Amino acid sequence: MPTPGYYRDLSNEAYHGGPGVSKSQLDLIHKSPALYQWSKAAPEDEEKKSALNIGDAVHAILLEPHRFAEQYAIGPADAPRNTKAGKEKWEEFEAGLNGQTVLTADEGRKVMLMAVRVKGGNRLAAQSEQLISAEVTRVLPVRTGDGAWDVETPTRDIVPFVAYVARSIGYTDDDLDFAELDRLGALWAQRGDTFDMAYESASTVKQIIGHALTGR
Repeated sequence: MPTPGYYRDLSNEAYHGGPGVSKSQLDLIHKSPALYQWSKAAPEDEEKKSALNIGDAVHAILLEPHRFAEQYAIGPADAPRNTKAGKEKWEEFEAGLNGQTVLTADEGRKVMLMAVRVKGGNRLAAQSEQLISAEVTRVLPVRTGDGAWDVETPTRDIVPFVAYVARSIGYTDDDLDFAELDRLGALWAQRGDTFDMAYESASTVKQIIGHALTGR
């Protein structure tokens, strides 16, 4: 447990696990000490809990990317628990957990959209008016060396993006030539090729995949 002092690289877990009160708790005390006392015994608000999980997950991707992979897992999409197929997907997913906080697929998408890699140092500007340079980092399932899919991870690799776009219009892995994609993926990784383009205007799936595969 850290002793009182100034710490530049204190982990989120150590920050919240130490003695004393947090900034948000100090804000409650500033409003009313009674609010702070009530918050410690108040029933848990699931909607607020979801918002806090999303906020902490984005914090982890920004400042502690290793912690995101260790402490968060994004649940399967299109897997309603009230169907047999959905239950099976969730059972398979939960069997692989090791104490991580589970984000739903929708929460995972929100985290993906908000996740940015801040350039130019590790210190965020204290004034909101100051501009920062940032770029989106997608959070997608990634390929393993044996051709299987691994957990969703911040990635700039080309193959996971191509598969994500293809799946968005109903394609399955059986419809894609993964032997060739994995061969190209290994070549691109060796060369350091990545794909960061974001699409804000209307583009066809063929155009998007073509940009990713050719770099044009």
